[in-house]
Amino acid sequence: MSDISSLSRRNLLLGAGAAFSLVLLGQEGLATNSSPSKDKKNKQLKANDYFNEDILHRNEHPLGVSPDFIKSLQEECGTAPFHHYKYLSEQTTLLKKAISRKLNTSEDLVYLAPGAGPTLEKILNTVKWDRGSFAISDPDFYFLTRVAEYMKLKVFKVPTTDKYEVDLVGLAKTGANYIYFSNPHVPYGRAKTRQEIEVVLKSLEKNQILIVDEAYIDFSDRAKDLSCVDLVKKYQNLIVVRTFSKIYGLASLRIGYYVTQNKKFSEYFTIYTISGLSAKAALLALDDTKRFDETFAYIKMAKEKVVAAAKTSDLKYIASEANFVTLLTTAPQREKIVGELQKKNYSFAAAGKSAFLRITLASAKELQDAVQSLAVIK
Repeated sequence: MSDISSLSRRNLLLGAGAAFSLVLLGQEGLATNSSPSKDKKNKQLKANDYFNEDILHRNEHPLGVSPDFIKSLQEECGTAPFHHYKYLSEQTTLLKKAISRKLNTSEDLVYLAPGAGPTLEKILNTVKWDRGSFAISDPDFYFLTRVAEYMKLKVFKVPTTDKYEVDLVGLAKTGANYIYFSNPHVPYGRAKTRQEIEVVLKSLEKNQILIVDEAYIDFSDRAKDLSCVDLVKKYQNLIVVRTFSKIYGLASLRIGYYVTQNKKFSEYFTIYTISGLSAKAALLALDDTKRFDETFAYIKMAKEKVVAAAKTSDLKYIASEANFVTLLTTAPQREKIVGELQKKNYSFAAAGKSAFLRITLASAKELQDAVQSLAVIK
């Protein structure tokens, strides 16, 4: 079956909950020789302890940074700027300039942050301080929903449409002061165009803030049509959040940024928040356009492989614009696929109560095992 156009009403209703995340945890790069020393065994155990956790459901980078990037960063670490005993780093200033050039926007609108997550947490704190309300698609970035509920905020959860898309109009109609959605959307991978977003922006009251999380936008063929960064100059109630954790492969360095003209959100992070090393790594990643293109091409190929395998097994799926694919499996189908992967020591994590499987497009070996696991459904 191709995509959601052939779904029954029953399966559409199943999708109201979050997807079931399939975590592909391979052991590539961890193998030792047949008679490792005691020290090597200890190192191997520590590595396995880490990699046996449900990591890849966070949709981290499947390829990592390039050898050229690593060499350049190692060389930079030995140069003068990283031996200065000063808080301020010229790297953060250079990074803001580089981001503004990339986005073709004013440097004054760009604010660095230690990843997208902390930015969104700060926004939730603002909601609390304002005694406001928060609207989010259901499902969406599960971490944000959990934090909002933990903070005892007034939260409006708006179900996705029967096409597994964010209901932007529904979010706006809640009347919430702060409205959030990821674009492309997590966990289904659907996306809204800039034009669709602007229609909703025009309908909002002055006290309503729209937060658009574009963490996965670089994986889409339509990134230029989807991004609403250029709308920031026009709308004071718009915040666009981005990260270097996904396509740039810098998740552990905690580096991201947000774009807004609203000065209320300009003091979230000081110039001390981002380390000079993280900023330099981000600069090198921006310059490594070859790796960016390689990663984009790999993700596109991996998506095509998963979709082809789904079609062969007559499995329905959601056409995704991110680095994952959600399969609309039934509970028995999910059980069979997961059972097959468990034989190969893969782990998985649930991201809701539905029977769906969300496959992160991981390394070549992991991808191959995932595709082969779908063959059990005939």
